[in-house]
Amino acid sequence: MTDAALERFLGSVPFDPDPFQLEALDAIAEGRSVVVTAPTGAGKTLIADGAVALTLEAGARAFYTTPIKALSNQKYHDLVAIHGRDDVGLLTGDNVINGDAPVIVMTTEVLRNMIYESSAALANLGTVILDEVHYLADRHRGSVWEEIIIHLDGTVPLVCLSATIANPEEFTEWVRARRGEVDLVIESYRPVPLTSTYMWRDRNHGNAVAMAPVFDRSGRTNQRVSNLMQRSRGRHRRFSTPRRPEVVEALQLDGLLPAIYFVFSRKGCDATAEAVAAAGLGLTTAEERSTIRAIVERHVSHLSDDDLTVLGFDRWRSVLERGAAAHHAGMVPAFKETVEELFLRGLVKVVAATETLALGINMPARTVVLESLSKFNGETHELLAPSDYTQLTGRAGRRGIDDHGTAVVLHSSYVPFDRVSGIAAAGANPLRSSFAPTYNMTVNLIARYDEARAHELLAASFANFGERHRRERLSDNLEDRRRDLATFEAAARDAGPDDVEWVERARRAERDIRRLQRRIARESRHTIVSDFDNLHRVLDELAYTDRWSLLGPGRSLRRLYNELDLLLAESFRLGLLDGLDAATFAAVISVFTYEARGGEVSSWPANRAAGDRLDGITSRWEELVAIEANHGVEPTRELDPGLVDMISGWATGLDLEDIFESDDVRAGDFVRAARQVLDLLRQVRDAYPRFGGVASAAIERIDRGIVDTGRSV
Repeated sequence: MTDAALERFLGSVPFDPDPFQLEALDAIAEGRSVVVTAPTGAGKTLIADGAVALTLEAGARAFYTTPIKALSNQKYHDLVAIHGRDDVGLLTGDNVINGDAPVIVMTTEVLRNMIYESSAALANLGTVILDEVHYLADRHRGSVWEEIIIHLDGTVPLVCLSATIANPEEFTEWVRARRGEVDLVIESYRPVPLTSTYMWRDRNHGNAVAMAPVFDRSGRTNQRVSNLMQRSRGRHRRFSTPRRPEVVEALQLDGLLPAIYFVFSRKGCDATAEAVAAAGLGLTTAEERSTIRAIVERHVSHLSDDDLTVLGFDRWRSVLERGAAAHHAGMVPAFKETVEELFLRGLVKVVAATETLALGINMPARTVVLESLSKFNGETHELLAPSDYTQLTGRAGRRGIDDHGTAVVLHSSYVPFDRVSGIAAAGANPLRSSFAPTYNMTVNLIARYDEARAHELLAASFANFGERHRRERLSDNLEDRRRDLATFEAAARDAGPDDVEWVERARRAERDIRRLQRRIARESRHTIVSDFDNLHRVLDELAYTDRWSLLGPGRSLRRLYNELDLLLAESFRLGLLDGLDAATFAAVISVFTYEARGGEVSSWPANRAAGDRLDGITSRWEELVAIEANHGVEPTRELDPGLVDMISGWATGLDLEDIFESDDVRAGDFVRAARQVLDLLRQVRDAYPRFGGVASAAIERIDRGIVDTGRSV
């Protein structure tokens, strides 16, 4: 990469880049890795596009990774518009488009898998862009980002793009320790300023809806609102939460539409969109309704009339034509993509969405509404972290269109106003690792490195980096308290037996010392390396490994990227999936991908053939959990058969209407779950050649109609 190449790229940009963008692009042009942290909408996309252009000009390939398939699809289209269809490819598990192109967009897991498999596609790789790298903190998938940063060839520069985090220096220090020279670029300026506001309904003023800033002009909590809310406490509350149509009407009157209305439940999103549409607010004109109808028809042209009936198409389209929509993971892709296009074109004025919309999808709005600052995490309700607030409200304010964005938090009797202002003011949280070894990771490390090197790499994880720093802080605290104890004991001796104060201080110091010693010992016992060694002992006992070498089952396990990887491998090894027809094989495979939402308990499947195999797999799960307990390993989660009958029916040719009742909102979940089954079937096909035929047949039977993965691009 050269200065001339950078100048040519900058000459193609139709505006003057910001200083932080130029700083990052200079580092990239000089071949260095870079970590960029900036608010949503600040312009990180220009840096990514520049990295791609500079890499291509250098004659190398560029990989662009994203955390979710929807964002990969969107970025693929963006890059095709810049570089042309011949030079851009897409790899998401669902889709393989132009896989040999010089620019490849992919989900992060795809790159991790390539690295473990030493894929030929990594040859001539010039740059890897890790978009939304703060996803590293995700407790389910965050390890993947660390695996890439640790294992990717150290000569390949990384472009790590992140929303605002509180500890960018710590994260960059870790990346630098792993990969050499890394520049940190921090941008705190938000190009479209954000105003946080608070909205309530006032019983003393005819239930009128009122709205006021969360902060005063000095940036402190708005004391007028705080005092007003405190006076409302008691049996007869003066203030309440405005109804959803009232909120939208108030925004409409203040010129604050279009808006994204965040509701942390799918049913709540659907109900919000329907309530707004039914309120008769006049959000669309006759001409707009006609355009909406044409766009809708284009997006659903591949679906049958029967499928559309099951999906509640007429009611959904009616809501869209009145300017409102829902957007959540339970919707089928065609419906979600329609909503995204309509909102971007300004035809839909209000989208009620779950928080998944905030994960990088390009759908900015003038206003963002947060119906609640608490959400259900699967076990209990908890308040949003400041970084969640920042991420969600980052959608507010369209660059080049709005002079400011507005975030609206609705009144709740459960969350005091001062707590609201505290969350809104705090900004970002520190980025914390969620790295944890898995059985698949274990066999891949054994295959690629000697034991000392594998331990060294695990010890170099961001998780271990943070743990080491915490242990160092604990050790420093311990030494401080030991010095305090010596000081207090000396003072007690000098003061004589009548003084209860120095003696008591010494006793407190002794208690603190014992507590710190226990904590240091506990944290020293539980490390990433020790967790890995425990997993290795399980694999040794089950003959997947023989000390530091892989046996046949271990070599197959290398290609199974699944939460229940070892149980699935055991099911194949013990013949528990032998002799099944394609439909039943797919149905049984579904238990390794599916997990009911919200702690629901799934009933045993009616499919007898699948049920018989599940009996055997469940017995092996019980034995595996006992072995894991003996080696101090977290137990493999229990199987969930909740998708078996639906996958079996779909694979035997049933239509959507045969599987679901009319207007069943679970149809979108079924599509998503079926695509996860397809991902795993493809892994099985490649990892176990003797199951290649039945896995391929199962893929063909499932990948049709509304599930068709080719429809997502």
